[in-house]
Amino acid sequence: MPVCLRTHSCVMLLIGSLVGGMSGVDCLNAADVRTVALTRHQAAGTRDVWDDFYHFTINDWGQTAFGGKLTGNAVTEITDNGIWLEDYGNQLLIARGGQSAWGADDDAVFRTLTSPQINSLGTVVFKSSLEGENISSFLNGSAVFRYGEDYGPQMLFRTGQAWGDGTLDINNFSSLRTNESGEYALKMELNKLGQPLDGFVVVKGDGQTVKTIAEKGSFAGGVGNGVVYEDSFFAPKLNDNGDVSFMAHIEGDGVIQWNDIGVWMSQNDIHVLQMRERMSAPGTGQVLESISIPSINDAREIVFKGDLVPLLGHDYDPLTDAGLWGGHKDDLQLIARRGDAAVGLEGWNFGRFLNTSINHDGTIMFTAQLANDVESLEETKGVWQHKDGVTSLIAGTGSVIEGLDDGEFVRYVFEDSINGLGQIVFSASIAGAGVTEEDNVGLWITGLDGALDLIIREGDLFDVDDDPIAEDLRVISDIAMDGWSGGEEGHAKSLNDWGELAVRLNFTDGSEGLFVFNTIAAIPEPGSVALLGAGLVGMLARKRKCGLG
Repeated sequence: MPVCLRTHSCVMLLIGSLVGGMSGVDCLNAADVRTVALTRHQAAGTRDVWDDFYHFTINDWGQTAFGGKLTGNAVTEITDNGIWLEDYGNQLLIARGGQSAWGADDDAVFRTLTSPQINSLGTVVFKSSLEGENISSFLNGSAVFRYGEDYGPQMLFRTGQAWGDGTLDINNFSSLRTNESGEYALKMELNKLGQPLDGFVVVKGDGQTVKTIAEKGSFAGGVGNGVVYEDSFFAPKLNDNGDVSFMAHIEGDGVIQWNDIGVWMSQNDIHVLQMRERMSAPGTGQVLESISIPSINDAREIVFKGDLVPLLGHDYDPLTDAGLWGGHKDDLQLIARRGDAAVGLEGWNFGRFLNTSINHDGTIMFTAQLANDVESLEETKGVWQHKDGVTSLIAGTGSVIEGLDDGEFVRYVFEDSINGLGQIVFSASIAGAGVTEEDNVGLWITGLDGALDLIIREGDLFDVDDDPIAEDLRVISDIAMDGWSGGEEGHAKSLNDWGELAVRLNFTDGSEGLFVFNTIAAIPEPGSVALLGAGLVGMLARKRKCGLG
């Protein structure tokens, strides 16, 4: 099994490669790794130890936020979880089950804290269920919160809270989105004081003010007079300019069951229709039958998938009547169509389209199942990049990629993400001769030149100790990422725009850890003594761990 290199080994290899011809390839491809937290270690701000981790995310400054489960003699089912903020080794407990819920006036306490997200201001937003004598899980037992160094802890909204003119109250929340400007957005379901569901509202706030973006009965933009929003689906998207994208069901003049769903983007308080059922589907000669909520970026470009209405006189064909589109709303392009040859995978066609993301320069990443001439196969999957009008395969079922041994190939692609640099990271299962359940998953990333590198693989030995002298080697048994995004739609991120990657690892001894990989650490190229000296200073200041090549 591979063993991670130490700093002094890397330095010697680098010097050797420059002055003596010694190979320094392993060192030059090494990645910085920071240990954020480990189970069985004391949890910051408590007397207890971490037992498990979840929802590990990162911002563009390399700060992380995560949820953790706790164990200890005094830990109960209420106090066994919390949310932490980590800043290059400094950990801060933000909230824990059993603590008084911020802003509650009825002695409510946090119970189960979930879904932390962190932006580059260090603001953390999360959801929590509440516990207390007068708390009902159906009426007032859930809330959303926001923490920032400049303004401290805040409760944003709570179920049971009166809304509008006081005749409605909040019944439920979507996931929160937060951007680099410190704003947040979410959708809330409303009812009439305990009666069945009666409405919705999409809001955007900054911790001081709250703005209604759309609500039941408000006029829908771009679809004619007398048409209003009736309901909304899914969590909204929020880019760094403050634009909010949301999907809604509409009713009114000219609206029928075939064209009653659309997607809008609120731009400076103007609702701009992005797409709608029965709109023309570019590149097909057909119209859209159904649509997904799109991924967005700061340039107001979108990418979405949809089903097509069959051509007149034809039956719906599940193998061809679906596609993926991207670009600006006024210049949408067909990226891929179900049934077309799957780029880079000979003998396969595109099947069902799955995840989509778009980064700041309009590069699109998407995943899809593979199809034969009969069906889309659930056990197959690939990930592609579409840039400057060209689609290229990153990896897919059956492909042989960097880091695999002879006879090995990709079986299935799992989690994936893209950053502003155009790097794409994904995990995938591996099949082939000699592959076992102990080493059948790996984690890959594309470099700035587009080339793939294997970061780590199940079965690898991994040093979890940040001490440059000591080492604590453990065998990786599971690899996971919790965020996926193009970086400009308010989602939690695993990969930031500096190439830092937040990963959860499980080990064969039952332990678990959170780690940040610097996938594009600057190491001097051979041929420059001055650069070598500068590089050594940085390298001696930190340990180099598991290789990227």
